[in-house]
Amino acid sequence: MEPVVDATSRRVWRGLFRVSSRLRARVHQELAPWDLTGAQFYVLRSLREVDQETGLPLSELGAHLCVTRGNVTGLIDRLEDRGLVQRLSDEVDRRQTFAAFTPAGKALADEIVPHIQSCLTEVLAVLTTAERTQLAGLVEKLLGCLENDLQEP
Repeated sequence: MEPVVDATSRRVWRGLFRVSSRLRARVHQELAPWDLTGAQFYVLRSLREVDQETGLPLSELGAHLCVTRGNVTGLIDRLEDRGLVQRLSDEVDRRQTFAAFTPAGKALADEIVPHIQSCLTEVLAVLTTAERTQLAGLVEKLLGCLENDLQEP
């Protein structure tokens, strides 16, 4: 027997899907002048949030972006080809590879991250501070449930 989904749950599901799709489209549109994908932007943003000298281990970058090691490799390859990031080897553990900015990558991130953040602020301005806080808590609750489901064998 097919499970019954109430109207409110269907409305939430459709709403989350539409919000996600529209946010992706907006980010894609905003990044077009720089010829960056959303995933490439998130790499630059993640690197901007860490020590600029050491960069970020590729494994940690994958966790930040919720993507596989193969996806991270492809993203870093493309950003490296554009001269925006470089790979660094760990002096102690040669198996560990880090991604770090080049000067051009740092300059681009310093330009583009505030632009995208202002777009986010604009989109979320429709919500009060209390509503944003409540929404953040609800999203975190859903993500926690989904992430636990994915970790089970």
